[in-house]
Amino acid sequence: MLVTMPLLPTLLHALQPVQAWLALRSYTPLIWLCIGLQVAALAYMQAFHRQVDAALAVHWLGARRQPRPALLVNRHTGAIMRANAAACALYGHTPREFCRLHVHDLSAEPSETRLALREGHSYAPCRLHRKKDGAVVSVAVTAEHFMVAGRPYLLAYMCDIRAAAPSRPGS
Repeated sequence: MLVTMPLLPTLLHALQPVQAWLALRSYTPLIWLCIGLQVAALAYMQAFHRQVDAALAVHWLGARRQPRPALLVNRHTGAIMRANAAACALYGHTPREFCRLHVHDLSAEPSETRLALREGHSYAPCRLHRKKDGAVVSVAVTAEHFMVAGRPYLLAYMCDIRAAAPSRPGS
């Protein structure tokens, strides 16, 4: 007789105590197998995420100390995963706020940003980005693309064009 799991409590309630004990005992290996598979899957996913985090940390290690603003971005989703102190100073967001944003949220030209992400551009000479206070800043973006566990990521380095431009005498 095939009994589905949702019917098991009803069946056990209806049976005599000895029959209930025998029925429960027959399902015990199946229950333990399901629990074992869930534990194994959870352990595998945790190990996988630790490996991905370690690989991303290797790429991020040099970027976090850069004097230029840098963002670690999931290229598939556009989600910002990390931001260095220079990026926080330029845009006015905290590192936690950056982790809730996408690169499209920073861009004053979101459609061009989506296209650049999709096509994997490595350099954008002039992009308009929006700071936290709404001010628009012109930046040059250089991107370093890499793969971790089959997923595309990028390190984006920004340079404020107006701050980097040399001032002319008499202006």
